[in-house]
Amino acid sequence: MQVPAIDIICSDLESIWIPEIWIEVARHTGIQALSKTTRDIKNYDELMTFRIKTLKQHKLKLSDIQQIANSIKPLPGAVKMISWIRSVCPFFIVSDTFIEIVGPLAKKLGSPPLLCHTLETDEQGCITNYHLRSKNFKRKVVQAFQDLNFRVTVIGDSYNDLHMLKIADQGILFNPPKDIQNSSPGLGQTFSYKELKATLESTASTIQ
Repeated sequence: MQVPAIDIICSDLESIWIPEIWIEVARHTGIQALSKTTRDIKNYDELMTFRIKTLKQHKLKLSDIQQIANSIKPLPGAVKMISWIRSVCPFFIVSDTFIEIVGPLAKKLGSPPLLCHTLETDEQGCITNYHLRSKNFKRKVVQAFQDLNFRVTVIGDSYNDLHMLKIADQGILFNPPKDIQNSSPGLGQTFSYKELKATLESTASTIQ
């Protein structure tokens, strides 16, 4: 059976195109509790509640997180790879992160369309809450494109990507942890941009 051509590519952001922001925050601040990501805590609400509580305990403000995030550079080869993808089909970053933190980072990647969530702060600039676009946000983005008769390829690496990876017309894991590799045998697996590009080229007739 011939694999259908790709109409749209949706991709997660962190660990694929940039380093994990919260791991960088932990490294810069020395607060190791903040290094936990969706690879460690599957429940996103539990993870964000933990992060906000930890930030409050250490009196860190949104501006502190923004300053660290602004210092992050794209992973080697990321900008070139994204540029190539965008030259052959529409590309969207679909991430469980927050526009207040990653807006400047998206510019470093060439300003691809970025779909993500928002944060709430108090008068002192401390993060007090977060607001999701919707429940099952990533899955719904992919479904919306499919409802418009687009064929969607998804690139992801973490637990919170699995729902959109598994409903995509093509799901590709990028450098996933071992437990996700072992639990998701039906998904393609790549471990470098070279492998990712080769996979996209081999499965989509629109990419030459």
